[in-house]
Amino acid sequence: MKNLDTVLPCDNNHDNLSKHINELNAIDLKKVKISVIANQNSVNDSEAVRFQIQLSMNNELVKISNDILATVMYTATCKNGDEYIGTKTFKIASGLSKLDCIIEDQEMMPTELDYINIKLTSAECNNNENITIDSENDSVAVKIISSPCYLKIEEMIIDEMKGLVEFTIVLSDADLDKSITVDYILGKDTSPEISAYIIDTGTLIFNPGITSHTVTLCFSEKDYKQCNGDFDIVLTNGVNAHIEECSGHTDAISDQSGENNVALASIKGNCKVSHDDHDETCSSSFTIEIRDNNGDLTIATTDINVEVQYWGTMLDKTDFVGKTNLIFPANTAVFDFDIANLDNVIVRNSESVNIKLIEVSGGGFDTIDIDQSRATEVMNIASVS
Repeated sequence: MKNLDTVLPCDNNHDNLSKHINELNAIDLKKVKISVIANQNSVNDSEAVRFQIQLSMNNELVKISNDILATVMYTATCKNGDEYIGTKTFKIASGLSKLDCIIEDQEMMPTELDYINIKLTSAECNNNENITIDSENDSVAVKIISSPCYLKIEEMIIDEMKGLVEFTIVLSDADLDKSITVDYILGKDTSPEISAYIIDTGTLIFNPGITSHTVTLCFSEKDYKQCNGDFDIVLTNGVNAHIEECSGHTDAISDQSGENNVALASIKGNCKVSHDDHDETCSSSFTIEIRDNNGDLTIATTDINVEVQYWGTMLDKTDFVGKTNLIFPANTAVFDFDIANLDNVIVRNSESVNIKLIEVSGGGFDTIDIDQSRATEVMNIASVS
């Protein structure tokens, strides 16, 4: 004979459920208070603001048999005094004593917040009976802490054959209101205090909205040997941003296809400006040279285009600035240019003229660039009697 076991409803469970429902129904809603509690007193500006809405009676959490709709108003106060106001209604389901909440449209609020204030404005059951708001816990204020921007070296590449080093500095977050600056040192075993061998230094400016800068520099065979084939970068003096990583390091990239034809343009260091007070003629020549990575003069096979900027202050304290494009003829390695051909008045009425190479192209080389260590020259004007 086969026995059939039948499971019948448990009277004890049914009685317990009925007892629980009766207890919820027996709660006097007039004695229930609703309050708001902040999960944290402060959060970073990239974090969401979280808070709890709680039901209590006699200072203890309590559950009721009705759904409750609680409306909160939140105001966001900016550092400049502007405010953002919003409201949100939350539902606390029956049988719950608290509800975890989040401000969902926080991303729509203005930037540079100082505080977000949360305040309960109303609460009622689904039978339209109001719930008393706890006047001592009806609002919270959460401090918004601005997350600092960070600068770091993301990538550096050294190409021995081309004589070029390229590195990228990135900013963790674009600042839309102010510029960020940072100084860099390129060399070997560099540090903010001591530099064993420096190839180049400079300052990068991140204007509002800019998050990266890529720097390309030329280096000589001496630089490469002094650094043993790899370079260090140090970031210092960050303004409006922290420096996350202070140095970078990478190995050289080897080009197996053969030696590249690399050329560097520079201003010759012995340039001079003069003018003759007797015949009213002026001479203000400077020399542009094209050299290879070994420092030897190298001949261009095609014309070279050179963009030059010049500036200075005249004797009457008037500032001047200008740009010009020069054509460096083919089959030469040295090119002389007289700036008086552009503006003889500037030369005759200035104590000095600053010249800087801005851009260079052409010449028939695989790579042509500006030797940044010899890209600028100050020409002092000497009177000839």
